[in-house]
Amino acid sequence: MIIMVTSQPRKLLKILYNTLRQKIAQQKMMIYIAITLDVERDWCIGRYSEKPEFSMIKRALPKLFHIADLYGVKYTIFATGEVAEDCTDILGEAIEDGHEVGVHTHPRFHSGIFRGKDVNDRSMDSLMEYPYDQQLAMIEKDTELIRQNFGIKPLSFRAGRLSANHDTLKTINSLGYKVDSSFRISDFYGRMEIIALEKFFPDIQLVEIPIAFWVSRKLFGGAILSKLRFMKRFWELLCYNPARDAIMFTIGFHPMEFGNSMKNYLKQYDWMVSILSRQENVTFTTLAQASLNTDLWSNYSDRTFDSLMKRP
Repeated sequence: MIIMVTSQPRKLLKILYNTLRQKIAQQKMMIYIAITLDVERDWCIGRYSEKPEFSMIKRALPKLFHIADLYGVKYTIFATGEVAEDCTDILGEAIEDGHEVGVHTHPRFHSGIFRGKDVNDRSMDSLMEYPYDQQLAMIEKDTELIRQNFGIKPLSFRAGRLSANHDTLKTINSLGYKVDSSFRISDFYGRMEIIALEKFFPDIQLVEIPIAFWVSRKLFGGAILSKLRFMKRFWELLCYNPARDAIMFTIGFHPMEFGNSMKNYLKQYDWMVSILSRQENVTFTTLAQASLNTDLWSNYSDRTFDSLMKRP
C-alpha cells in the first residue's frame, strides 16, 4: 500500500478528489455562492507600483467576465476609487451585465491621509489604525468616485486587508451601505451565514457577510493538487454547518493575483466555477442580493461576534 501511494500519487489524488466531489453532491442544504473580486492597482510578488498601473486588471477582468457568462455567475466587485476612475468602461459594462460594484478602501491609496513611508508599507495599511474622521474621509472619497463614474449607490463594502472595526462599520452605515464583507468566517466560529449587526450594535443597520474561502496562486499549484485542495476545503466548510437548510459561501480573490501567468490560473479557476455550477443545490448570487434572503440570516448567540467586539 505504501508503494502505491508513493509511486502513483496522481491516481491517489484522483480517487480522493472524486470521493470529495460525490460527498458534496450528496448535500441536501441549499448553497448560495458569492464570488467577490477585490480590484486594486497592479502588483507583482506582493509589491504595488508606486504610480497607479492597471494593465493586469484590464487583461484579467474581461476573461473573468467571460467565465461568469458561461456559468451564470454574477460577481460582487470591490473596487478602489482609483480603479473606478481608470477602468470605467470595463466596470460600467459589468454593471450593465448585472454584476455588483461595491467599494474597497485601502489607506495606502489615500496619499493625504496614509501614514506609511510609501505605498508598500503594510504597517499602516489598515483602516483600524485610523480614527473615525479619517476613515470617513477615505471611504467617502472612494464611494463618491463610484457614484460619479457609474451613477450608482454602492451597497456593499470591503476593507482593504480585512481591517474593519466598529468605526469602519459606523462609517459605512452613515454612508448608506447595506452589506459589509470585511471579516472571515473564522471570526464567527466557521458559520457560513449572514449576521445582522443591529443585534450587537443598535446604531448600525448593516449585515455582515464574511468570507468563507480565499483563492490565491497557492491554491492553483497543479491541476490535480489544486482541485483536491479546493474540494477538501469546501467539504470541511460544509461539515461546519450541518444543521442549516441554507448556507452562504463567499469566495474572495484578487484578479491581479493571476498576473502574467494568467492562462494556467484561469484554467483552474474555470474548473472551480464549473464544478460549483454543476451542483443542483448551488445558486450564484451577489452580496446585495444575498442580504435580502432571510433563510441565510444567523440564529446563533452573541458569542459569535466576540472577535469583532475585541477589535479597537
